[in-house]
Amino acid sequence: MVKTEKRKEYEKKYKKEHKKKVQIDTKKWCLKRFNLTLKDYDIMFDNQKERCGICNIKLERISKGTHLDHDHKTNKVRGILCHNCNIGLGMFKDNADFLINAIKWLKN
Repeated sequence: MVKTEKRKEYEKKYKKEHKKKVQIDTKKWCLKRFNLTLKDYDIMFDNQKERCGICNIKLERISKGTHLDHDHKTNKVRGILCHNCNIGLGMFKDNADFLINAIKWLKN
């Protein structure tokens, strides 16, 4: 489906005017991939004390900077991460050996 310029403008305006609703709807859509509800997400978020599972930075409950981390092979959810930690794991291809080598590298 090709979007017309008029449609693109409408969507842009809608997203701006309904930012929080769009963020919640997007989060629901993402959670559906893992068979989770917003309530499941809220419990996980509270269990992590509203912090990234790796760097411990304070997170916003629903935002672009808050990511649901999962094992790409099993699709099992591991927890909630900040954007940087999520990207970092992805860059290391979720490979623990690569991460261990990186730690050794940093300690030299």
